[in-house]
Amino acid sequence: MRIKWILIFFAALALAAPAVEPVTEDLYEREDLPTLQSSWISQLTYYREKGGDSGMLVVEIKGKKITYLDVPETLWQEFRQSESPGSLYGKRVKNRFERVEGDPLWMKIDTAPPETLMAPVTCAFNEECEAVVVQALAEAQTSVRVAAYAFTRSRIARALVEARQRGVDIQIKMDSQQAEYPLAVRTLDWLRRQDIPITLISMTGDYAAMHNKFMVIDDRIVVTGSFNYTTTAVLANWENLVRIDSPEIAARYAAYWNVIASN
Repeated sequence: MRIKWILIFFAALALAAPAVEPVTEDLYEREDLPTLQSSWISQLTYYREKGGDSGMLVVEIKGKKITYLDVPETLWQEFRQSESPGSLYGKRVKNRFERVEGDPLWMKIDTAPPETLMAPVTCAFNEECEAVVVQALAEAQTSVRVAAYAFTRSRIARALVEARQRGVDIQIKMDSQQAEYPLAVRTLDWLRRQDIPITLISMTGDYAAMHNKFMVIDDRIVVTGSFNYTTTAVLANWENLVRIDSPEIAARYAAYWNVIASN
């Protein structure tokens, strides 16, 4: 197995730092149009990407917000000058841009300024990834938190069940659409029968997903990367994975896992 232990400076989010305004506000400029000549649109907000020519348009209709992505700056300028924003919205925005329900997700999660930390890391690629995951689960003693986009791989499922049988507290969050595939249904049903709780995360955007792939083990180990917990990922894909040994980084990932929820 072509895995080497290395020391790297790993950019992570500081656990002890107080909650601050999202760092993404450094990337966007906000502009509001609160007073509109429209009977059904009460607010338009544009988040202009700094240095770019597009941004996010948040439309509030009867108390409900919809965020449209990659809306050109030129179209926002048309809204600023329009005497009929409702008509402009219907013709130029409503069914023409990728969208999500509610505010942009980055507005909902408090983040702290990045901090440079030093941590031992295991790097793995392609077929090596599964062995790193299974070994980390075999060493688990107290807790495992899983965030999975796709989960059908029986070997990883067995490793979770074996950890549960040792008394390890295991909880899984998974994308709800991926959970509908027949093999995923069978895998998740078996895990539930082994007393492993699973929360399915539903997203309202046209292309939105709970796209995380990570585990937090014993409040110390983080296993994360592109690697999905599927046979395709093990045998057919180009994949990568790192195992990070750091209580500070694990704490931040655990805090993030806790706030993952359907929107």
